[in-house]
Amino acid sequence: MEYKFRKFEVPENWKLFKNEYYDIEPDNKLEIEKVEDYFIQDMLGIKFDNFVIDLGFYGHYWEERKGFFRLNIFEGTFHDGKLYEMIISRSVKEINEFINFYIERVPKRELQELIPFEYRNTDLASLNFHIFSASKGLKIKLTKKELENLQLPKVAD
Repeated sequence: MEYKFRKFEVPENWKLFKNEYYDIEPDNKLEIEKVEDYFIQDMLGIKFDNFVIDLGFYGHYWEERKGFFRLNIFEGTFHDGKLYEMIISRSVKEINEFINFYIERVPKRELQELIPFEYRNTDLASLNFHIFSASKGLKIKLTKKELENLQLPKVAD
């Protein structure tokens, strides 16, 4: 049986440089071998002016569906800029909500109420927290056990 999933639709005003992000939840009932290729590290990369939305799946999906999505939304570069979101989640719905929030607001310059995390001369992967959300007011460092077991806290409203 051939599985067909819908690719994430990117608005025309955003520049697309990678789109392998499909509407399939990690916790699904399909055979791992049939869907594991959908859970890759570089899934989605889009840009509007100096804003970047970068999404990947990290972990070993083929080992009992382990892993999580990691979404970074920033203004600038991977080494210098303003971080708006660094979210880890196992929910396509949750990731889509964050992406759509920014896709809608960035072109209209409607981010004044948000306070981003400013970083200089470092890369996003080396920051001293695992979750940051300007839109939800979160800054969380997970414990080693939470990371090992992928017991991720839900990003709540």
